[in-house]
Amino acid sequence: MIYAQSGIIAPTWTHSYQNQRDSVAHPPHRRGFERTDRTPFAAADSSPLRFGERLNATVVLHGGKMNVQRIEQIAQAEMAGCRSDTREPGWILYHGQRTGKLAVVLAQKLNYDVDCDVLYTAGLFHDIGKGNDSHNEAGAHLTRSLLSGIATSSELDEICDAIRCHNQRKKSDSFSDYVKLVQDADLIDHVGLIDVWMAFYWSGHHGESIHDHIAYYKGEECRRWRAYMRTHLNYDVSQQMFEERIQLEDDLLSRFHKMYFDGI
Repeated sequence: MIYAQSGIIAPTWTHSYQNQRDSVAHPPHRRGFERTDRTPFAAADSSPLRFGERLNATVVLHGGKMNVQRIEQIAQAEMAGCRSDTREPGWILYHGQRTGKLAVVLAQKLNYDVDCDVLYTAGLFHDIGKGNDSHNEAGAHLTRSLLSGIATSSELDEICDAIRCHNQRKKSDSFSDYVKLVQDADLIDHVGLIDVWMAFYWSGHHGESIHDHIAYYKGEECRRWRAYMRTHLNYDVSQQMFEERIQLEDDLLSRFHKMYFDGI
């Protein structure tokens, strides 16, 4: 395993997002991440995850030469076993898959001439370094090691640059399209029905009541988190997708709370 060889991530670790408050204002259900072993999560789908089969039909690849199927097999082997006290087992893998796909969707909505295989791979691996104080730097290093010999030097440079800069939002005017697309896709995947799932998962694990759950969504911390994301998206199309997901999330929660308390 690259993790064991590099010495970057120990076999067992716990990471708190509290020390990242200056860069990302994570709400309660996004705090903490614990990896207990490197064994793939037993419930994870062991079959290769084929890029084209999992994408929305509107996504068109550029026909790159990267072996995306092999890359996804590596991602599953390295990330499906990640466990957390706040998120579902394998969260890093599933979040990475969605982020990569969202980045490609954004690129096509913007008519950007980018290599979709490279862009998807950057999104897929962007959080692989979670658990380190500088997870972006660690993730870039690990990804370069994992994909050496599979991606070309120039492809690796683009992939690792996007991973290294994905949480450095608004800190440079010279970020590449790959960086900004992954940045936005990462944020978008934290709202909407995904956010509802994360919130319920966190509340259930920590023994919270429905009143605690409602208090969070109506509270200042949720408001700050959403405000942070709105001001750190790079594109108008990202803003639109973000607001659509927020509306869907709010509508669903409103209906859920009414049904929970009123039965209708």
